[in-house]
Amino acid sequence: MKRVWTGRYLLVMLGIFPLWLGLWGYRDLTAQKFAFFTSATGVWLAGLCVLTIRERSPRIRPNAGRVWVLAFLAALCLSALCSPFGAQTLIGVSRYDGLLTWLLYGCIFLGVSAYGRPRLAHAYALAGGGLVNCAVATVQLLGYNFLWLFPNGWNYYDSGVYYTGEFLGLIGNADLLSAYFCLVIPVCFGLFVLYGGRKTAYLLPAGAFCTFIMLKSGVSGGLAGLAVCALIGAPLILTDRERLIRGLVVLSLLAAAGGLSAAVRFSADGPEFILCKLSAALISAAVVSVFAGYLLAHTTIMLCKLPCVVTAVEVVCVAAALYVIYTAPPAEGTLLELSRLLHGEVADSFGSRRVEIWREVWRLIQERPWLGGGPGTLESRTALEFSRVSDNGQLLRVHVDNAHNEYLNLLVNDGLVSFVPYVGLMLATLRKAWKNRRSRVVCAMLLPLLAWWGEAVFGLGLCIVLPMMWAVWGLFWTVDDNIIM
Repeated sequence: MKRVWTGRYLLVMLGIFPLWLGLWGYRDLTAQKFAFFTSATGVWLAGLCVLTIRERSPRIRPNAGRVWVLAFLAALCLSALCSPFGAQTLIGVSRYDGLLTWLLYGCIFLGVSAYGRPRLAHAYALAGGGLVNCAVATVQLLGYNFLWLFPNGWNYYDSGVYYTGEFLGLIGNADLLSAYFCLVIPVCFGLFVLYGGRKTAYLLPAGAFCTFIMLKSGVSGGLAGLAVCALIGAPLILTDRERLIRGLVVLSLLAAAGGLSAAVRFSADGPEFILCKLSAALISAAVVSVFAGYLLAHTTIMLCKLPCVVTAVEVVCVAAALYVIYTAPPAEGTLLELSRLLHGEVADSFGSRRVEIWREVWRLIQERPWLGGGPGTLESRTALEFSRVSDNGQLLRVHVDNAHNEYLNLLVNDGLVSFVPYVGLMLATLRKAWKNRRSRVVCAMLLPLLAWWGEAVFGLGLCIVLPMMWAVWGLFWTVDDNIIM
């Protein structure tokens, strides 16, 4: 019964939670998501307690994942106890990222790893939520204030004019939407490559649509996460002919989504279709991938040491890409910043001023390296603020309350005593994945985690998306390594 109860909770958190809006749209979305997350998790945990009292269940054996999480939670409690901000650490100063939230994340991991089981229904829930978010984001990119999410009649293109930041879909902040897609896209494409069949093919449209919206959002952190997932995950899952063929299908969808993204230009005046060189090249690559998959399916070419071949191809592609970026960078954008980094130039403005934020956060880390300032207290420790005058003469200000890097955020708020067990959990996860690399479900659950860890270098890590990541992480550590298709 605990497995059934946990399975229903996972469907709620993976399928309904990403769609929850509350009553005031973007005006108070974080608070509404936090209320939903805490209420649903509290009901689930209470149900587990009741079922534990009523039923005699075998004792849960500790594993490396649960030990590291318990150590992590203990360290968080110690950081909060020693914090100079006292009770403010319970909820957090502004972003609901205090001790209570982190304890709930840990409970999600422990409960799901004990009683959850990976099911195809969970992937469908993620894909369904992703499709709905993409549909809403598309309407917003067309210039409409769908569901009146923006206050005062504003729309997506009023960003930087009447308000700061960018907001898309039902997740809200575009960076958080990108992080959410880092869970959805690897699950949709990974399950298809690993299992094949009609049931997993239903996930492909969601993966392609999410890729398209991620590209149109212009958030580079999500693309970095997907790149990390592809570079590490591809040699792990492309181990035979059938998987390679399905991998080429996925590659064609990714190239097609990229080509369509380059060709379609959204603006406040409406969409415009322009077939540029980049879009033509990507669409051609999609056609070539499909053709290569067809030839591979109808030939008897021997494929030996496929993971090594895939790794070699990745090394060549990455080296070629870095060479082009180094020698012939574009005129603007993230790739230009990367080119300047390769030339040894680091400016505070890089990454939407993330470099400046990271330098400030590093200074604060050195003040309290072991225990940090306490969970959710960064805003009270820094006076860093950005301001500018918009096109209509309005002064827009943003006070920094997040490190825009989940690892630095953990260090500055919770210190090394919390950072060490968190990294220990990551390393234990990678170790388990390597030992069980022949297990399809282990590989399937690892892919979204890889994407998340890559995106986390630039991510916010808030309660709008983190509960889903901890649920997926808990599913990775389940005892049963079977997925029902």
